Amino acid sequence: MWCGCVAPATATTVLPEIASTQNAFKPLELSTFLPLVFSKHYNHNYVCTASLMFYFPTSTHKKFYLQEKAPIITPKNILFYTLATSKFLMNSINKQRCNQNPNATAQHLLHNQNGIYIQSLIVPQNTIIIGIGDLHGNLHTLASIIRKMQKKQLIDEQGIIKDNVRIVITGDVSDRGHFSLETWALLLMLFHKNPQKVIILQGNHENRQCFLQSSFYHELCRKYYHLNDQILNMISKSFQDLFSLLPQVVFIGAPNNNGIVDFLQFNHGGLPTNVNESFYTPIAHFLCTTTTSNPTYPTSYLVLPSYPKINGLIWNGYFADEQDIPFQINGFRISDTLSNPAQVTNYLQQLKQQNTTYCVSGIIRGHDHLQGGVNQLLRTIITEDVWIQNTLATQRITWEMVDHKESVKITLKDTDLSPVFTLTNSPLISGTDSFAAITFNADSDHNCWILTAYAYPREKYHNDGNNKDWLDADPLKKTTKSPHHQDKQPVQSYSYNCPK
Repeated sequence: MWCGCVAPATATTVLPEIASTQNAFKPLELSTFLPLVFSKHYNHNYVCTASLMFYFPTSTHKKFYLQEKAPIITPKNILFYTLATSKFLMNSINKQRCNQNPNATAQHLLHNQNGIYIQSLIVPQNTIIIGIGDLHGNLHTLASIIRKMQKKQLIDEQGIIKDNVRIVITGDVSDRGHFSLETWALLLMLFHKNPQKVIILQGNHENRQCFLQSSFYHELCRKYYHLNDQILNMISKSFQDLFSLLPQVVFIGAPNNNGIVDFLQFNHGGLPTNVNESFYTPIAHFLCTTTTSNPTYPTSYLVLPSYPKINGLIWNGYFADEQDIPFQINGFRISDTLSNPAQVTNYLQQLKQQNTTYCVSGIIRGHDHLQGGVNQLLRTIITEDVWIQNTLATQRITWEMVDHKESVKITLKDTDLSPVFTLTNSPLISGTDSFAAITFNADSDHNCWILTAYAYPREKYHNDGNNKDWLDADPLKKTTKSPHHQDKQPVQSYSYNCPK
């Protein structure tokens, strides 16, 4: 049975680097930190940027100053978690990397310009995958989702995730929110308890270049203003190294009733620009020989040492178009491109190639900040004048929102929708905290992955994060425009000195 290839993690599975040093230093635990989040920072959970305040003028200097000098995670704790997590990832990659590039090790990933890796794992049919989109420093979004999972008994009070549950964070954990530091702290605490069950993807905000220009870096400088440059630089470097050791693509597969392993692709952005055989052939070989034909380990890694870190997997996106010709167009970001549904279909079929042992059925991603939480790519014709006229209007006719508690098949057979799903977590943009629960339905009528969307209005939350309104919120209704979105004018920015 393919299910037997996954060694189930137990409640005692923790990072060995942390376990070996617990006698010398006892880190702050998730069970202590989570209540602290709700008690300390509930009234200051808003989207903004700590370095340049032109995104949302409602985020004033005064609001930032309310908490800038009172982080609820100490420098020693954050260093402990970042360094231990990086060491664990390096050891895992080196131990379980495939032999396609035998000389490519985790050390190659620490290069400034090049070096990424792809991860794959096979899970039992009863696995529940919780997909969480961009957090962007929204501490309470992550804390509230964890609390929700605790109420559903998917995570216990100590932070141990149930054996058949996996959590995938699609990248962009930091920046824009005031609580990037604390969001990372909470996420790493969860990873510490469950290193085989939590996957954190690298987004476009998880790279060295973006970090040094980001609000997260400025947040570190402000919150740890009392530290000397040497220690602050140590914390900064620990995050940069950690970012380099996060996967850009993860394939998670389950065996269907036909004996074929059905994979889903998780990545932050889109498809590579000018995706071609040189990209998908090594991946197809990796999925076939390493993961499917010889699943020695519960997870495997493909290191691509020469592949540029800044690429379409973390920057690109998608657009709706029902033409059968695969193609890409320029996007709305810096040098990004968008792929149409035909390009998606071609890509997923090319990944399969001639193999009969596996398939790749869909793509789960983040990156775009869309209404309502979870959206699926349409196959609608987009005219050129619409693209030029209004970016937000284009997004609305490109994506269809998946309603709260609505379940959708992830399949290439749908003629109206492409199997690409965007997960969004941005309370100001969408007014919701959301996630997707992805399960494998093995009955004869489905035999495929099923995605169920969960979206909870931000205003339903109470400061203990555990009230009935939050748990039983009414299903989110479709809207054409978020009531939170307004055309806003820039406000004055400010600057301060950080160590180089």
